[in-house]
Amino acid sequence: MKREILLFITITAISCFIFLPFVSSLEFNLDFPSKVYQEEEFNVLLSTSEDVKENYDVKIFVNKHTKEYSEVFFNDKWQSPFNYLPEAFPENKEFKLRAHLEGETQLCAKLRDSSEKVFSKCEDVSVLKKDTEIVKNSEEKIEPEQEEKTKKEQNEEVKEVFVQKNVQNISLSYSDKPEEKIMLKQEKYVENKILYEDKSFKNLNIILNVVLGFILLILFLFLFKKH
Repeated sequence: MKREILLFITITAISCFIFLPFVSSLEFNLDFPSKVYQEEEFNVLLSTSEDVKENYDVKIFVNKHTKEYSEVFFNDKWQSPFNYLPEAFPENKEFKLRAHLEGETQLCAKLRDSSEKVFSKCEDVSVLKKDTEIVKNSEEKIEPEQEEKTKKEQNEEVKEVFVQKNVQNISLSYSDKPEEKIMLKQEKYVENKILYEDKSFKNLNIILNVVLGFILLILFLFLFKKH
């Protein structure tokens, strides 16, 4: 008898462990801006991929579920997110919130079914100061003026570069001409020098040949007289 009871308890526990997650699980999505402004309301959309037939209590908040950090708008009034909104989902899928703190934090939502089982989900959100939007708008107004200034500066830089290049080209062309004249003069001087040396060398050879011929003639005559 004890074995049968233990076997029944074991089978029941295994069945609950296997099938309970598939029966009781609920997946839902949160859709809201990644950046919101402090003390300004924004919308959060709750949605599921499956057909929800049961009503769920909803608790939705920023950072912590106290009025110090955020409030939720429900039944035509702003209230603390500490208490669940009774049977709010899926009849209501869009909720209004406003955050009181500033900085990087999380937005969380909890859904509670009739058996008190809670399904929760949190996602990151950036809460900016109220004056951040004003600064942003002023920056957007200044941006076109800055673009015009940058364009003018770029055009001026291009003009300066163009003028500098022209000046460099003119100076180079001017400086090249004297060098060309000098090179031509040098080449002519070298050519004249070579021609002059070539002529003098030829004249020297002729003189040497004449002297040698004269010496040979004298030696020949001297030898002929002895005989």
